[in-house]
Amino acid sequence: MYPHFIEPVLRLVGPGVFSFTLVMALLNCLAFASIYRFLARETADELLAFLGLATVLFFGYVASRVWLHDLFLQYHPLRMLFPALSLPVVRAFAHGPTPRRGALLSALGAAAFLWNPDSGAIVLASAFLLLVYD
Repeated sequence: MYPHFIEPVLRLVGPGVFSFTLVMALLNCLAFASIYRFLARETADELLAFLGLATVLFFGYVASRVWLHDLFLQYHPLRMLFPALSLPVVRAFAHGPTPRRGALLSALGAAAFLWNPDSGAIVLASAFLLLVYD
């Protein structure tokens, strides 16, 4: 159901190939920034976080584009966005569980499931299991 999530944005910027590509590129940047933020806070080392992000970019994105010529948006950002967004939220909840962070984690899992059920189910189940564990 991701088109329903991005419909308000496309109404603002206008429909078209360029605006859709721009929205998808911004969502990709948001996912990669979320991964970088998680790595930077978890490792407390900017260089290690940058190298981790470079590894994710190369093996998860660049390598498949060079060898497979995958010219559609199946994984980036559709299946990667919410798992990447959940990393900083899960880290914050694990380091200091509060009801507000638990609610945010649950809402993120629910939105992830509605965005894309196959990757969203994993985010939702992981959020639920983390809340049960805590």
